[in-house]
Formats: sequence, structure tokens, C-alpha cells
Amino acid sequence: MLRLMGGLLLLCCCTGIGLQLSGRLGARVRCLEKLERMLTDMTGMVRHQNLPTGEILARLRQEGYLSGDASGAPEAMAELAENPLLQPEEKLLLLRVGQLLGASDRESQAGQLELEHSALGRMLEDARQEREIRGKLFRTMGLLLGTLAAVLAL
Repeated sequence: MLRLMGGLLLLCCCTGIGLQLSGRLGARVRCLEKLERMLTDMTGMVRHQNLPTGEILARLRQEGYLSGDASGAPEAMAELAENPLLQPEEKLLLLRVGQLLGASDRESQAGQLELEHSALGRMLEDARQEREIRGKLFRTMGLLLGTLAAVLAL
């Protein structure tokens, strides 16, 4: 009876690890989707509302995209880039956005934000594909390894 319970415990633990790893991929996709919405909002604020950088950052804080008291765009984007779910190229994209915001005229900023938005869209699509492929792999491998460990324990 104890061996059976131990085997079930091993099965559950390994399956849980696989589900957790798969969940991290889903969390990364959700994070990138939020960043994509933020860039869309920023582009609109620059192009259509002609807001200064400080006002854009204040609105992004109100809408929940930013937290903290960063005074400038580079500092605010650097805070966002500290997210452990993001890959290095996604962090670099955020740092570039922080550097370009407020650095040139309205149309140039909007054009650069649209370019960064399209780059983020490609990264998001890659993350979604990775979530589908690797997420399924992690779940399956967790279950199979758990089953193997349970059988070996019996």
C-alpha cells in the first residue's frame, strides 16, 4: 500500500512539474500580449493625441501597464524589461522603446513605435507557437516521467 501511494505521489509530482513548465510558457504569451496592447496604446497617444512623454507614462500607469515611480521613459521601460518571463530580444525591444520615446518628433516616434510593434508581434507569434509545441511536450513528458518513476517505485 505504501509503495502504491509513493508511486502515485511521484506521478503527481512529475505531472505537476510538467504543468508548471507549460504554464510559464502561457504566462510569457500573456505578458507579450499585454506589451503589445501597451505599444498600440502608446502609438495612439503619440500619433493622435500628441501627448508629451510624461503624460504618456502617467496614462500607462493608470491603465496598469507600468508600476513604480520611474521619471523617464528609459527608466520605466527598463523596469518592464526586468520581467523574468521575457527573452533577451524582448527586453532589448523594451529598452529601445524607452530610448525612442520623447527623442524625436511625433511622426518619427509613431513610426518607430509601429516598427517595434510589428517586431513584438512576430515575437508574440513565435511565443504562441512555442507554447503550443513545448507546452504539450512538457505536459506529456511530465506525465510519462511520472509514470515511469511510479512503475520503477513499484
